[in-house]
Amino acid sequence: MTRPIALVFTFLLAIVFFPTADAATPPTDILIILAGQADLEPAATLSDRRARSRRVCDLLQETAARTQPELRAFLDEAGVDYRTFWICNAVAVSQADAALVAELTRRGDVARVVPDPLVPLVAGEPGVLSLPAPVTRTIPWNIEQIGAPEVWATGNTGQAGVVGILDSGCDWTHPAVRDQYRGWSGTSADHDYNWYDAVHSSGGACGPDAPEPCDDLGHGTHVLGTAVGDDGQGMQIGVAPGARWIACRCIDGGWSSPSMMYEGFEWMLAPRPVGGGVGDPALAPDVITTAWYCPPGLGCAWDTLLPVVAAVRAAGIMVVGTAGGGGPGCETIIFPPAIYDETYTVGASAPGDGIASFSGRGPVSTGQGTLIKPDIVAPGIDILSCLPGDDYSYWSGGAMANAHLAGVVALVVTAAPDLRGDPEAIEARLNITALQLMSGQCGDGQFVPNSVYGYGRIDVAAACGDVTAAGPASAPSVQLHDNEPNPFNPRTAIVYELKRAGAVELRIHDAGGRLVRILVSENRQAAGRHSAIWDGRDDNGRDVAAGVYLSSLQSGEARAQGRLVLIR
Repeated sequence: MTRPIALVFTFLLAIVFFPTADAATPPTDILIILAGQADLEPAATLSDRRARSRRVCDLLQETAARTQPELRAFLDEAGVDYRTFWICNAVAVSQADAALVAELTRRGDVARVVPDPLVPLVAGEPGVLSLPAPVTRTIPWNIEQIGAPEVWATGNTGQAGVVGILDSGCDWTHPAVRDQYRGWSGTSADHDYNWYDAVHSSGGACGPDAPEPCDDLGHGTHVLGTAVGDDGQGMQIGVAPGARWIACRCIDGGWSSPSMMYEGFEWMLAPRPVGGGVGDPALAPDVITTAWYCPPGLGCAWDTLLPVVAAVRAAGIMVVGTAGGGGPGCETIIFPPAIYDETYTVGASAPGDGIASFSGRGPVSTGQGTLIKPDIVAPGIDILSCLPGDDYSYWSGGAMANAHLAGVVALVVTAAPDLRGDPEAIEARLNITALQLMSGQCGDGQFVPNSVYGYGRIDVAAACGDVTAAGPASAPSVQLHDNEPNPFNPRTAIVYELKRAGAVELRIHDAGGRLVRILVSENRQAAGRHSAIWDGRDDNGRDVAAGVYLSSLQSGEARAQGRLVLIR
């Protein structure tokens, strides 16, 4: 559905006059953020992913149920259309006038009222380029470059992972993605818990409230194909062809809004049947990818989506966002949700590992402080994937880079099941094993991470390391044993084994992947068992904060990773 340009100016007018709205201000869609928000800390102590996810949902839903009734009664009396959310304790109101907004801002149970504008996807995809589809069947350059075929050779095709696509929908019948759809048994389809349409009013080909996966834009199908696509006939376009996928349409003809994203993320956190019903957080995906973002210039406050992304992450689900198309300048990653610390932000790289000219750069400065973004980069130029109607095409853009990470996460959680439900640990592994790429363009000097490449270009073969889905057919050449004691204070012993002599480096990283301490760095160590003591200090001799840390052992091409818990 094409939105008239005049609509954008309506929202801009609403934004300009929002703080001092009067009777002349046109009605506009708004989000009411309630003062009472859920405390998710009790869920953080749960180690089991399913239990933690369930607890997060319970806390969010209990808070909304307790605090929304009075506000809802007020809105009912006002006779306005509204939708409620629990993923962030909020209510979306359609076409609120200035008088209603003024009354809402005076209520004690309301923290703030923010615009809920429709924003075009094209603002986030200036680099999209469509080229003819290939004639020959092939594994595309981008899939080869990140090492996916090496991982497949171990028996790991991402079969333990579930990918969530928050986009323009998906053509689930396309031969490259049909068999990977979680709702497809091989003979029949069941869309309950596997598909949701957050578009409730549309003139597009899919129509509103589509009962089965549908994509009238093509964007979501292309993203999906890069994540999991494989038609079984040689067109191996996806990073994790054995993974399962679920999807929510929350982009309507190229347009979306914060409230539509609220609805989509809420469904991803606890998928429910088509047409409504009780959601089940046990059926949530391991990773959610979204390419849409909301420019503050069109009405999105920088933190409107923050509590939503934070809640999803608290439940153990990784959120992947695009660095966007604001490049080549610095400080061009400026839109939610890519600007959040809780989002794993992906830049776009070229075939030769250079940064794509359109890819956004950091650093990012918000209410969360100054962050180095992107976190990592992945191929984003001339990416072959599928389109609705059994088509294929090459596209370029930030979303294409994003799509790789969704498949990468499926491969990693298949290789290392203990990482499932632990976004910090997954991200740390990806950061540590990335192909390091340096750039001093944005004031970082020749360091990693930096504000152009983050930690570097994703290397999924390295991220899966010696851990494979094929079982113990071959012993790893390096091994990290559990450190003792763990948790520890003030010191712990890290024991490791080398199957053969060679150069060794043992590093400590924090949960965000940042280097804390180099414990061992030797040109050659003999084969056998070795140990190193970490005293909870960084390379400058300063005590580090209590928390989760990661030990990273490398000898040649072999890598292993451990987890340490420091208490104070």
